[in-house]
Amino acid sequence: MYEITLTEKEGEWLDPLGFSSLTGVCSLAVSGDGDYLYAASAGSNCLVLFSLEEGLPQYITTLRPQEPYLLPWSEPRHLSLSPGGDFLYLISYAGDSFLIFRRNVETGSLQYLETFSDGQEGIEGLNAPEEIAVSPDGRSI
Repeated sequence: MYEITLTEKEGEWLDPLGFSSLTGVCSLAVSGDGDYLYAASAGSNCLVLFSLEEGLPQYITTLRPQEPYLLPWSEPRHLSLSPGGDFLYLISYAGDSFLIFRRNVETGSLQYLETFSDGQEGIEGLNAPEEIAVSPDGRSI
């Protein structure tokens, strides 16, 4: 297992128009209440959070790991929310990993919980994952 420390960069990763963190976006997810949008950016190795509460997307923050822990995060390819909206699941194509975040349903913010990586602790089959699906009851991913 990897230990990952995430940093929140409010505005620092953005260009003057506010979208450089969106290079190579591969996946989007909208919270069940329609208030938050999450974007997985393979080109920028980050996750970008927007508020949709006022209709148009409003940038909140960019999450990316600190450099020593970039590998499990490399090329985030697809993300999905749990049926209840309490968790966000992210797969990393180049990192051969599956990451889990706890989601604050009130603020949309994410807290990193755990990473599962191919070849670590007996895990096999996560080599270059491209899609993720969550069962309707949330018991299988």
